[in-house]
Amino acid sequence: MKLLKIKPYDNTFFRLGNNFEMRISTVIQSKNIAYPSTFFGAIFTAILANNDVFREKFLSKKANNDHFKILSIKQIYLYDEKQRTAYISAPKDLFIGNNISYGSFKRLEENEASILYSSYLEEPEGDELERTDNYYVNIKDFFPKYRYKILQKRDLKHENDIFIKNLKTGIALDKGTGTVRESCIYTIEQTEFKDSEENHWNFVVEYDINNDFVREYYDNIEIKNLDKGHLKLGGESKVCSYEIIDNKSIASFRLEQRDEILKPEEKVKVVLTSDSYFKECLEKSFNDEIKIQALVNDKPIYIGGFDLVKNKEKVMYKGYSAGTVILLQNTSNNDVNINEYLSKKITADFTNGFNQYIYVKGE
Repeated sequence: MKLLKIKPYDNTFFRLGNNFEMRISTVIQSKNIAYPSTFFGAIFTAILANNDVFREKFLSKKANNDHFKILSIKQIYLYDEKQRTAYISAPKDLFIGNNISYGSFKRLEENEASILYSSYLEEPEGDELERTDNYYVNIKDFFPKYRYKILQKRDLKHENDIFIKNLKTGIALDKGTGTVRESCIYTIEQTEFKDSEENHWNFVVEYDINNDFVREYYDNIEIKNLDKGHLKLGGESKVCSYEIIDNKSIASFRLEQRDEILKPEEKVKVVLTSDSYFKECLEKSFNDEIKIQALVNDKPIYIGGFDLVKNKEKVMYKGYSAGTVILLQNTSNNDVNINEYLSKKITADFTNGFNQYIYVKGE
C-alpha cells in the first residue's frame, strides 16, 4: 500500500447523495471528505494520464470494469503535514465536554421495546456533553487509548479547526432564450482546508495497483506508480497536487490491527472508518455465528452516483457514515478469527475505499 497525499488548490465541492432540485431556497451542501469512490475515480484517471500505453489498451475495451481489479484504495485520512499527524472520524460512542467520556452499552430488558438490537448506548452523565459526530481523532496510539478508554481531549479536533465553509450562488439559464430561468437560483456550499502556520491540511489515501492482473490481461504492461503531479477532484473538478509520502503513524496504525480470536460469548466493537453501505441490509450481513448487539450511528447517508459508461444513475444505497460503531458478540460455540470474519462480511465486495473498519475487543 502506498500513501498518496492530495492537496486541493481551491475550494472543493463534494456533493451528498440526496436529490437536487433548483429552487431559490436550495442550498447544496458539501461533504468535508468526498465519498471514497470520488478519490478512486480521481486516482485512476491520474494513472491513465501517466501511463500512455496502458491508457490506450484500457480505453479500447468497451464496458470495461477492470479498474476495480487494477486499483484498490483503502483508508482516507486527514493529514496535518506540519505536525505529521493523521486523523480519522471519531467513533460515535465518544462524548466531549471538559474531557472525553465514553457511552456504555446497556442491555434492554425483555419488557422494553427494541426495534432490532438487544442493547443500546447510554450517554454518560455530565452537563454540556456532545457526541463527537463532528470530530476527528488522531490515529497515533489510538488503539490502546480507545480500548482502555484513556483518550484525551487533545487527541480530537473539531471539523471547524480543519475546514472552512464558503457559499457560492449559481443560476440556471434557459437554453432557448439565453436568459435566467425563473426560480432557478441555488447556493453551493464549498469546503476548503483551514491552513495556518501551525497546521497544513491534506488528504492522504492508501492505494495499491495490481500489476499482476495488468501483466496478465494487458500484454505484460507494467503500470507506473504515481509519484508527483496533479489530478482533478470533486464535483467541480478542482485541481489538486499529489505526491507519494511515508508516515510512521499510519504505518503503525495499520500494523496494530492484528488478527485476534473472538471466543464464544466475547464481544468486539467495530468502528466504520469510512462511509459504508451493505448490498444487503446490515442485519443480513451478520447475525449468523456473530450477532449485532447494538448500533451507534447518525442519520443515514445515501450513496449513489452516475454511471458515465451506461449513461444512467447508479443504484442508491442507504449507508452509514464514518465513525459508526457496531457492537458484535460471538454467539456460536466456536472461536472466530475477527479480522478474517469482518473482512468477509464488510469489505469483501469493495476495492474503492468504502467499508473500511477497525475493531477492538470488548465494549
